[in-house]
Amino acid sequence: MSELSKQRLSSAEAIDNSVLGLGEHIAKKAVLVGSAAIYATIAGAARVPNDTDLSVEPEAYHYLRAQDGWKPKHEPGATEGLITNGFYDVAVGWGDQSHDDLAGRSWQSPGGVRIAGLSDVLAWKQNRDREKDQSDVTRVRRRLQNPSQPPLPLHTMPFERAIVQNILTERLHEHPGAETALWVAANGMMSVFALYGHPQIRRANQIVGTLELPEYGVPATYHNGFELADDMQTLSQHLEAVRASDTDHLLALMAEPYTDLVYGNGRLAHHPEGENYDEWLSGRLLKAHALMVGYEEPEADRLKQAVLATIFNESTRQQEGLDSLDVIARALVGVDLHTLSRSTSLVSSCDLAVEDGMSARYSRERILGKVLAEAEVRVSSTEQVLAFIDEHPDAYPKNKSPEHNVLSAYAGWLARSAMMHDPATGIYKHPHDWRFDRPDIRHQHARKLEELAERLLTADSHNRITPIQSYEIAHDHARELINTRSR
Repeated sequence: MSELSKQRLSSAEAIDNSVLGLGEHIAKKAVLVGSAAIYATIAGAARVPNDTDLSVEPEAYHYLRAQDGWKPKHEPGATEGLITNGFYDVAVGWGDQSHDDLAGRSWQSPGGVRIAGLSDVLAWKQNRDREKDQSDVTRVRRRLQNPSQPPLPLHTMPFERAIVQNILTERLHEHPGAETALWVAANGMMSVFALYGHPQIRRANQIVGTLELPEYGVPATYHNGFELADDMQTLSQHLEAVRASDTDHLLALMAEPYTDLVYGNGRLAHHPEGENYDEWLSGRLLKAHALMVGYEEPEADRLKQAVLATIFNESTRQQEGLDSLDVIARALVGVDLHTLSRSTSLVSSCDLAVEDGMSARYSRERILGKVLAEAEVRVSSTEQVLAFIDEHPDAYPKNKSPEHNVLSAYAGWLARSAMMHDPATGIYKHPHDWRFDRPDIRHQHARKLEELAERLLTADSHNRITPIQSYEIAHDHARELINTRSR
């Protein structure tokens, strides 16, 4: 990169001016993507970009392509139809996201330039996965999870702001603390979307931490942001039902996105020193952000303790906050377990079986993870992992014996999940005032999971199913329950 190029992109304002240099008729409808979008969002924590990557509308694209100095750019991982003039890289859409979708999730700079959301940029960079992409993703992760840094400015996350605003009741909108709570909640939501997976992009990004090392390639097929908005809506409905105070309601909505915001460092059991595990780090981050936006120490510490209430105690087989005296802590525990009663719980079980099968947090054995790593296969969805198991059901890690194959690992996890769903086992009890537990639905889930696990391993070829088929059956089961409930 030339010294002139470095100077042109050495500040967010310079990036703004660079885009505007293409002409207002193009710039006002373009979306800045790539490393420049990261720099414009978190300038102090990001590297100076090498060039300006833009998604433009088809009309602008064809106009530029017809100009002198523009030519196709061909390189591994390049967006289809990419053209360049040596400084600007331009395409219609970016990666596998359309221009309209990118624009819909973007924010606008003071100069009026649209900046792609961090979720879009990180999903694309993790998919391309070059060394500089890995470095950029690490920089964003460190910035978003840094307790010495404040939440990002609210104007950089309009997509998440709109979601949280829609969850707030009309009464809460009038609360004097609503805007501040909305800011923190939107920041937590945006961070989860960017780091682990956005509900519209549907890519399971990689979980990385002190326990989940980068080379493990653990996809966030379960601990992502796909259901986060629904969780927050359910949380809000529960708080209304138990007549929580408006202040408690706002604090709980702030806390929910942070409960798994820092992930990949292990459980309390992995950290005998009592610090630096996922819930502790997430709670510390929330407390720090609450203090930075103006909350007093008691409220900020209460938020941290509410996040810690979601710790699963492997001795008692319950969450720490099950019998908490704090309505916020109990609410977070309740929503954390709500997936057990959802119609889509079997789908989530398959998702978690994949994530756990690759995750050191669940087991150092990492049967699925080791086999995929040895095969040099990168994955970003449950379907990709299950398709691999379909093709290589008998594969097992080099340091293991044949009975530790990937199919048995997957089926075994579903069988254990059946026990976790079944209310009769006493595992995963809900707090006494949680309003959305459905023991009847949980019982149906448990029986279906037992059936899936059995059919995956049966010797009867007429009854046997593949992992992909188990996922399809899980979706069918969800649709059937949803249709039954709607009658």
